[in-house]
Amino acid sequence: MAAKMEGHKPGFGQIARQGAIAGIGATVVNAILFFIGSVLGAFPDNVLVPQTGAPVSITDILIISIMSTVGAIVGYFVLSRIFSVARAKQIFTILAVLVLLGMATTPFSIPDVPMLQIVLLEVMHVVLGGALVYYLVKA
Repeated sequence: MAAKMEGHKPGFGQIARQGAIAGIGATVVNAILFFIGSVLGAFPDNVLVPQTGAPVSITDILIISIMSTVGAIVGYFVLSRIFSVARAKQIFTILAVLVLLGMATTPFSIPDVPMLQIVLLEVMHVVLGGALVYYLVKA
């Protein structure tokens, strides 16, 4: 395998592949966390998300993970076209941290939410965000 040249802009396929690795891996981990949490009673049917009027489900976890992965792939690709590779990595990492910080408050918007659900949702955010930053900047 040829060594990657530093400063060489990655193609969309390379970025998409790295994003898919991160997204699929993190989605599997998050699904496992959801099922473990469900067994432990962290996702009860009577705790409803205000935006949907329904409890948190595995479908919600999968959709949010996929949408976030696609958004990160497109975002990193655009940044890598506008800026140097080093600068794109830096900006992407900063933006990802800011998004994670912004998303940290969302579990608290669910009325009567069990503490374990909050903890698991926060961990899921970090799993997906961390995986996307780790793998995408390697593209």
